Amino acid sequence: MKVIFAGVVFLALLFLGCANTQPKNNIAQVTDKCLAGSISITDIKGAKQSDGFMKTQIIGQNKSDSYKKLEYKIVWLDRDGFVIKSILSKWREASADANQPFYITNISPNTKADDFRLYIRQQDKEIVCKH
Repeated sequence: MKVIFAGVVFLALLFLGCANTQPKNNIAQVTDKCLAGSISITDIKGAKQSDGFMKTQIIGQNKSDSYKKLEYKIVWLDRDGFVIKSILSKWREASADANQPFYITNISPNTKADDFRLYIRQQDKEIVCKH
């Protein structure tokens, strides 16, 4: 009986060790399919400051040989995952030089923010996607 119990515990630990540990929610999303191959997010940081506001830093990479005009939007969430409505959660301009990293930093609209989501799209709507 002890051998069967030990075997079940071993299998449970084995399956738990192989479980996917990726977060369920995506923090960053490239919303323009034209950019999906040329723009990547390489690092995302978010931390509460001593004044209670949350500071974010997103580092991306333009992997293409051309300059990209981007727009980004940060949606702030409270500790329960509810959206914090704010005029700061609007599309803003950002630029990404060819084959270079780009940086986006922001401060939450209030001290209730505990999390955020980043959305990126291409600003110039006249560019045609090449697949």
